[in-house]
This record gives sequence, structure tokens and C-alpha cells, in this order.
Amino acid sequence: LATEDGFVTEDQKKRYQREMKGGAGAIVVEAAVVIPSKSPYNVRISDDRFVPGLTELVKAMREVNREVKIGIQIMQHLKLSKTGWRQKVEDFKPEELPNIVKDHVAGARRALSAGFDFIEIHMAHAYALSSFLSRGNKREDPYGGNLENRMRLPMEVYQAVRQLVGGNYPLGVRINGEDFHVEGNTLAQSSRIARRFAELGADYISVSAGS
Repeated sequence: LATEDGFVTEDQKKRYQREMKGGAGAIVVEAAVVIPSKSPYNVRISDDRFVPGLTELVKAMREVNREVKIGIQIMQHLKLSKTGWRQKVEDFKPEELPNIVKDHVAGARRALSAGFDFIEIHMAHAYALSSFLSRGNKREDPYGGNLENRMRLPMEVYQAVRQLVGGNYPLGVRINGEDFHVEGNTLAQSSRIARRFAELGADYISVSAGS
């Protein structure tokens, strides 16, 4: 329900206001994209220009129910083209990886500015961080191959965002329990991933599946 270029709309506000009336303990609004590349109709948090709209979204939700805690997902997608090309984690140059960390931190900073009660780092559904975690990650550097290497970048993102928000601000991660493809993660890997983020201090772990 966002605009084509990622701004919050009135329809979006009304949708979440309806959800607030249900009396849930917490609501995580949809994934907000932390990079400026094209992804039509997805909420964006890749520039300060998007903060006023997100602030208004939080305000509109709280007008309905001040008890419900409001969070937002921050995520980076992999690029797709109409020709069928899909970006892979192997396509990232080593010098580009710190930008993934910086972009998530910048997105988290904007989420704080907009007044969200908590943040969820999106590492599921074959987006960038999910694809780094996956057994399908065939990078031949310290960011691919065995599970410890595959977790390196997602952990760097988590730790950098944690440093920004502090120890008392709720920060969760969303991971796949199962990737549902031949080279993807199963519960054997995702349970280890979940324990590792628990050890790092994640306040909660949201488990999804597939892409």
C-alpha cells in the first residue's frame, strides 16, 4: 500500500489502524527497504525523506491504541531484472559488504527517529541477509561456505544495529526455519543460527520459512 517510490499512504495508515483495534500485544509493520534501488510499492527507510511519513504512521496507529507496541522490519533485498537475472551473494565485492552493515544501521537510526518501539532485522525469505545465511551461499571468502562464515555478515549487521540502539531497546531478528529449496537451510542449520543470535542478545527471534 506504499506509493510506488516507497512513501507511506493514507490507505496504509488505515490498514494498520484496523489491526491496532484488534488488541494485539505488538504489531510489526511491513519490511522497510534500506537501500535506494528500485522496489516498487515497498515501504522505504533508505533516506531521511521517508522519516516524516513513517512518523505519521506510528502516530496514526497510536491514536487508535496506545497499549500496542509498534515495530518495523528493516531489510535489504537482492536485485531482480525483468530479463530474469537475480543478484546472488557471490556478486557482492568484498568492499561492498560494509555498506550492507551501514545501510541497516542508517535504517535503524531512521526507525528510532520515527518513534518505533522496536526493530526487527529481516534475515528471512531469500533477501540479502537470508541468502548469506543459506547453504546456497557459495562465496569463497570469510563470508561464505561453512555456517560460521555464512553468519558473519548477518551477525555484523545485528551487532552494529545493537550498538546504535543500545542494550535496553528491543531488537529482534527474523529468520527462516526452512528455506524450502535443495541447497537451502533446514532446521539443522536454523536452530544453530537461532541459538547464536540468542547468545548475541537478540530480544526475540521470529521464525518464518520459504521465500
